[in-house]
Amino acid sequence: MKALIIIGLLLSLVSAANADCFYCGSSVVCSGETKMDVIVKCGQPDDSEVTSNLDGQSFTTLYYNCGEGRFIRILKFVGSRLIRIKSGGYGSGPERCN
Repeated sequence: MKALIIIGLLLSLVSAANADCFYCGSSVVCSGETKMDVIVKCGQPDDSEVTSNLDGQSFTTLYYNCGEGRFIRILKFVGSRLIRIKSGGYGSGPERCN
């Protein structure tokens, strides 16, 4: 029984470690959050775009320039929910994301 509990705890830790998250200032932004949560934590994005796929589903992408020598963060939303966080090329200017 104890072994099953330990295995369950380990699996939940691995799942949490694999979540799409990044630091924005002193806040953590993770997939599943709303666009409003992200903007409250990170401020206005440096750029954004709205696209749609062949099925007509709309996506919003927000771009955050994290600063000199740091990756640009690309946040993709379906509706108001953050579904993916990717890293782009290197940014420029003052540090914004940790």
